[in-house]
Amino acid sequence: MSWSSRKIFQTVKFRVALWYAVLFAFSATISFLLVFIYLRNSMLKQTDHKLANYADRVLYDYLTNNKFKRFDREVPLAKVPPEAMDAIKRRIPELMPLLAFERGGRKLHYYTVIGYADEKLYELRLESGGTVFTRLIQTSDHLPQVRKGFQNMVAEEGSSNLFFRLSTPQGRVVAQSLLPQTFPKDIPPNLFDKYHTISGNPPFRVMTVRLFDGSILEIGRSLYYMQRRLELYSLIFFSTIGAILCLGTLCGWLIARKFIAGVERLNAAAQHIILSGDFSRRVPVENDGVEIDDLVKAFNSMNANTEKLITELQHITDDIAHDLRTPLTRMRGMAEVTVSGPQDLAQYREMACDVAEECTKMVAMINTMLEITRTESNLETISESRLSLNELLEQAYELYQLLAEEKGQIFSLNLPDETVMISADKIKIQRIVANLLDNAIKFTPKGGFITLDLSSGNGMAEIRICDTGCGIPEKDLENIFKRFYRADSSRTLPGNGLGLSLVHAIVEAHHGRITVASSEKGSVFTVYLPLC
Repeated sequence: MSWSSRKIFQTVKFRVALWYAVLFAFSATISFLLVFIYLRNSMLKQTDHKLANYADRVLYDYLTNNKFKRFDREVPLAKVPPEAMDAIKRRIPELMPLLAFERGGRKLHYYTVIGYADEKLYELRLESGGTVFTRLIQTSDHLPQVRKGFQNMVAEEGSSNLFFRLSTPQGRVVAQSLLPQTFPKDIPPNLFDKYHTISGNPPFRVMTVRLFDGSILEIGRSLYYMQRRLELYSLIFFSTIGAILCLGTLCGWLIARKFIAGVERLNAAAQHIILSGDFSRRVPVENDGVEIDDLVKAFNSMNANTEKLITELQHITDDIAHDLRTPLTRMRGMAEVTVSGPQDLAQYREMACDVAEECTKMVAMINTMLEITRTESNLETISESRLSLNELLEQAYELYQLLAEEKGQIFSLNLPDETVMISADKIKIQRIVANLLDNAIKFTPKGGFITLDLSSGNGMAEIRICDTGCGIPEKDLENIFKRFYRADSSRTLPGNGLGLSLVHAIVEAHHGRITVASSEKGSVFTVYLPLC
């Protein structure tokens, strides 16, 4: 089929490729968002950690004026011995410790604690002898060191990437670094969130801390590099995903094309059959997958059945035309002879009787054909009941024995001692036996033998009818169950070739089978029916 007769957007291949692309794009977008959020949060945590380190350095300068770094060692407040802390707090009970330092040597060992009480900052030193020295600290004297610390840390990061601002509780700025040009200067401190982001180009991550005396410390760090990394990640991700999406869509198209190759072959075969009426066309099985292969096999099987039905229909039509033409020709001849002869009432009556007899034969042939069709198509319900084949064959033997004796034939019946029971339609089984015995008697000459046997085994009942008639040529054995088929040896005898077709249809409707063996010495028909 050419592309001009089919819209590409309506094909299965396009829809499969489209759905693949949509699902891939959706899953890739979800993956991108998850990774993006994870990276952004991770880098923000790193930034917050650096801001916290800067805040600790500023607080150290603000409290100590950087005087303890040379001889003293900072220790956590929890590491200060309880007796030392108790001695210090006895000096100033309301003291809130902020920092602690330790100095040790051969002769001297003492602790220094910086704390806040009554809105004042104190330095308390506990010496080895238990004496506590107290000194009031003026934080305003430490501002030069704080500004110097600002400058040193800004120099490490760059003036456009970092800034510091220390304000009094009233909002007056007492120390600050040079604010970056991109930082908005009219935004007040955020006292509700310790960490927050100020939008801009680039945005800033700001840490706001309220110190012990109410002063407000703000430390801001540019998110320029984080923003660039996220943009680079986004560019790399979407470029890679775009390339993979295009390649994947093409691969999806090719894979879908391969998967539906069997369907396209089926479509081509169906179009060929529609245009040419050639039901002999078959589609090759090319391992396109179990589902496609099963579809191809089902199509071929359906096509074979259709071809068989059409062939049989043609043969049946020809046979019906042939078998109806003969009696119709006879009736027409009788009518013409009678009309052209003397106008005698007796001749008209005789003609009417002959016409009625021919019509009866034609009606019987048509009824037999209809019964065969209904039986083969399962249109007629089989009325099954338990019946004894022994009794049924005895009745048939008694009925046909007289007819065999009239023709000088020897008819014998052999039944087993046990009763053979089957579940079947009694009338139809009688039709089977009657048709086969009719043929045996018809084709067996005077003095011949006819035997009716019954046996059972392997879950099947076996009805065997043997005769010593003229036999059936080997070339005709495979056709004798076809409708209207008659071997050359039977064409001179009465019949229409439907009896064995009816027998075959009834046997298969009862889930059985029939076989035939024949030679010049006679024929043997064996019917197998399932036992109860």
